[in-house]
Amino acid sequence: MLSGSSDGDVRLWSPQDGECCIVFSGHNGPVTSLSSLWSAKLFLSGSEDFSMRLWDVNTETGYKVTETVLLLNEHLGHCR
Repeated sequence: MLSGSSDGDVRLWSPQDGECCIVFSGHNGPVTSLSSLWSAKLFLSGSEDFSMRLWDVNTETGYKVTETVLLLNEHLGHCR
């Protein structure tokens, strides 16, 4: 299980004992979104620092994907 936090870290938790296994550090603002591709042991994190990072669980390495995020403040209707 993954969790993002206000200190900019992402934590990987053990489902067996609930302990934190790995701390991924790299964002300079709160982590607000996470998306995982567990078959490849990868996940993406997004932060209020306007960056996205791609993380590799096997190597515990993160790569900055982008430094800017397009904010849609006035989107109305459904996305298709």
